Amino acid sequence: MCTVVEGEVDALTVSQVTGNKWAVVSVPNGAQGAHKAVANSMTWLSSFEQVVFMFDNDEAGRQAAEKCSLMLPIGKARIATLP
Repeated sequence: MCTVVEGEVDALTVSQVTGNKWAVVSVPNGAQGAHKAVANSMTWLSSFEQVVFMFDNDEAGRQAAEKCSLMLPIGKARIATLP
């Protein structure tokens, strides 16, 4: 499993919370550049059984997560929602 987040600190936090068991990466330019970053990493991301998009819970984050999830093969993408 790989989790994709918006920021570097978010990536470190998620990795630590999950006990460093799974890959966690951040997109380099936030939600607005997420689609391009995912497209550039498609081969690598597709190698995971599941890819979880855990972007910020704002409009930009929700739209970016939806757009990025549609790029992966059916059944691989998940979108996490945080309270």
